This record gives sequence, structure tokens and C-alpha cells, in this order.
Amino acid sequence: MGGTQRHCPVLATETDKRLAAIVDFTFNLGAGRLQISTLRQRINERDWLAAKREIWLWVDGGA
Repeated sequence: MGGTQRHCPVLATETDKRLAAIVDFTFNLGAGRLQISTLRQRINERDWLAAKREIWLWVDGGA
């Protein structure tokens, strides 16, 4: 969880579901991927609709 909160500090004030989703992403793909991702930018902007779209780009490689 440390890498997730380090790269997305806004999650400290968000719901447990949002935090859990991004922790899961980080666990599966690594903190390095989160760090360089557009997903991280959208989360830190609190643009949740765009963040949702970004997550789907990672599911099955966007297929």
C-alpha cells in the first residue's frame, strides 16, 4: 500500500473501495507502472470517470 499512497496521496481521503482498487492495481502491475501511468495523473486530479477509463485500458491489455 505504501507505493500506492506515495504516488497517489489523494487516496488518503477517498473511500476504501477506491483505495483498494488502486492498491490491487499496484500489487498486480507494480508501483513503477502506477508511477508512470496516466491513471496516476487522473487519480491525483480526482477525475474518477477518466481514472475508470484508464483502468479499463489495462484490463486484458485493452482488448
